[in-house]
Amino acid sequence: MAENQITYIVIEGNIGAGKTTLATRLAEHMGAALVLEEFAENAFLPQFYTNPEKYGFPLELSFMAARYHQLRKTFEEKGSGVVVSDYHFHKSKLFASVNLDPAELELYQSFFI
Repeated sequence: MAENQITYIVIEGNIGAGKTTLATRLAEHMGAALVLEEFAENAFLPQFYTNPEKYGFPLELSFMAARYHQLRKTFEEKGSGVVVSDYHFHKSKLFASVNLDPAELELYQSFFI
């Protein structure tokens, strides 16, 4: 593997399918960095469940920002090698397409280059 090259392996699937278990075992087996989805600490999540129209946009932005910073930090610290994750960054776009109205979705997608 070339210096400063990262191999990024992502495990995706439905809730409860075993993504985290598989990603953890794979990372251990390969001696790779492990990146797990962090969602329980999102302050907007309880508010979203009570009022999805009002809190959908800030919820999706906060998830996107958290995932971006988590992955960026991991890639910078790792420098090269293998990173295994139980989510793909672009899943943010999928959830946003379900939770946001068309104008919010257009603005949200403008953050993706």
